Amino acid sequence: MPSIEETKNSDNLNFYSFFNKYSLMEDYGFTAGLVNRLFRKVLPTVPDTNTVEYILLLRENPIPYLVSQLDLSNLPNGLIPIQLNLSIKALCSKVVAFGIDSDIKAYYNSINLNSKPFESLLDKINNLSRNTKEETNDLLTSLEEIELLINELRINKHKIGTNFHLTLTTSKILEYTYRIKELLDLKLNITSRKHWKNLLSKYIVYSKSKNSIRRHIRRHSDLVALEIVEHTSNKGQKYIAENRKEYWKFFYKSLLGGGVIAAFAFIKICIDSYQLNQLWNALLFSLNYAVCFITVKQLGGIIATKQPAMTASTIAKNIDKSDDLKIDSLKSVTILVRKVFRSQFISIIGNFTMALSLACLSIYCLQLLGSENILKIVKPQYLIEKVIPSYQLFFFAAIAGFYLALAG
Repeated sequence: MPSIEETKNSDNLNFYSFFNKYSLMEDYGFTAGLVNRLFRKVLPTVPDTNTVEYILLLRENPIPYLVSQLDLSNLPNGLIPIQLNLSIKALCSKVVAFGIDSDIKAYYNSINLNSKPFESLLDKINNLSRNTKEETNDLLTSLEEIELLINELRINKHKIGTNFHLTLTTSKILEYTYRIKELLDLKLNITSRKHWKNLLSKYIVYSKSKNSIRRHIRRHSDLVALEIVEHTSNKGQKYIAENRKEYWKFFYKSLLGGGVIAAFAFIKICIDSYQLNQLWNALLFSLNYAVCFITVKQLGGIIATKQPAMTASTIAKNIDKSDDLKIDSLKSVTILVRKVFRSQFISIIGNFTMALSLACLSIYCLQLLGSENILKIVKPQYLIEKVIPSYQLFFFAAIAGFYLALAG
């Protein structure tokens, strides 16, 4: 097996896989990609000794060494430009294959987007070997049109819905187009030492996260997660009172919610009185809880504990409306937080007022009717102890909050 030191000429190195960078087999489905990455964590793959990747990953200070091996003055007439053109064609073919996939094309048609840029790209890559600056620039124009098309598709995801297939495919197309533009830039400046160093440095950064499980999951879920946030943020607008009329409307709806909560809380106490095993208790308590929420929703009531799961996404969306990771307007965010706090406050007051009042009224009526057996079911001392703040209570409240957000 030849060592790194034996490779003294760039013509002996295979640049194709380095240029191509992405393999179709790397991310063939979410589960397969995840399993491959887990396997590589245990048994990392080692590139062939005649490849650029072998030197980049296994040699100290590889970039100066590789650049020194390049005969820049004679480079345009060597084998490297041929491998570069072939890599550009291979990546362009992948972009076209993904872009005119039947499922993706159906999305274009549903929102009246034209997939012609992909067909135009397919025509232009056949003339790439002529090495003219004009044809390279035409190819760059087609790639920019494709990026605009994909970004438009992603922006309109709320109209067409989204899934793991769509988010992965669009992400891969954008990754490929970005890589092709890098290669085309190198093609135009193939004798530039600076461009070679830049491309080699980027590959080292890419190789460090290539087998990252977190990155793999993020690439598959970015659109899905964004769709969830936007959906809950739109729903969250309904839980924010914009004026005095809506403020009092929230109060009346929360009174209704509190009344339903009181009734189902009493049912829960009755279930507990049968002293069933934990499995049946868990099942019946869960059903009671779920039916309570559904009843409140169907009757048009409000439960204060459900609001934060929705309003949190609304606040997050309004902090960065332009998606540039910056606060758009501190004043508007402050006003929104104030409205959320006021809406939450009046909802809590309404829930507590009706729930406590109805509970007291129920006990009073039962006492008048002489229902001693029913009264024995209620254990006030036990219930009071359970609502006293404690670390255990905060822990279980956090669990409930998490699953409320997830259910929302």
